[in-house]
Amino acid sequence: MKHITVRFYSLIPRPGIQEVPYDTDAPTARALLHELQSNRAIPLTTNIVKAARNDQFIEWDDPFQDGDTLTIRWYQYSVPLQEWESKVGAINYYTSIRFMRMFLTG
Repeated sequence: MKHITVRFYSLIPRPGIQEVPYDTDAPTARALLHELQSNRAIPLTTNIVKAARNDQFIEWDDPFQDGDTLTIRWYQYSVPLQEWESKVGAINYYTSIRFMRMFLTG
């Protein structure tokens, strides 16, 4: 089991870089991305994100070691649910929301 740090970029509510300790048996960045996709429902593929190991860009099939910091460049949005303007559908509470579609304008 490797103990690594997964780094991602957050835009809302606290812009900046966030790091999460993570334990994995994944041998490559590609395998780690697939693991994160299945565990955290991250809908990303290797053609829209970039991987880096210890601040150096790598190929998706390059191996990584215990203690490495793996940056999978993707953006996490946190939606402030207290400030909603309208709803669609019959949902009355937020505890069962797993996915949402966002329409960005501007």
